[in-house]
Amino acid sequence: MTLYEQMLNTAAQCGINVIGKEHAAQLMAVVYLYGDESAVYSEKMRTDISHVSNKYGLYGGGIPDSDFIDGVRQYIADIKRQKHPVWLNRFEEQYGVTFPEYREAPPPKWRK
Repeated sequence: MTLYEQMLNTAAQCGINVIGKEHAAQLMAVVYLYGDESAVYSEKMRTDISHVSNKYGLYGGGIPDSDFIDGVRQYIADIKRQKHPVWLNRFEEQYGVTFPEYREAPPPKWRK
């Protein structure tokens, strides 16, 4: 367990919210749209994804927080609308990864 993971766990046990709900929703929107391939390169991002998943019930059999999911949906729409919103730059700096401009995947050829 890294020092950062220990800090997150200690803060959670004390009731201190280190990762805000807005940041968590943005993070999950990024994971949803870009996959978590970028997390392979960032240990901090992997740790944050794990922490947020546990906190908001985003794991197999968990019951997700509906308000949180609404926030994630808003940020997904934000990325789709703006292609590369300003807040995504902060994520790139914070986690040391880059996200390309979002593009909708074309429909499969068998689906006409």
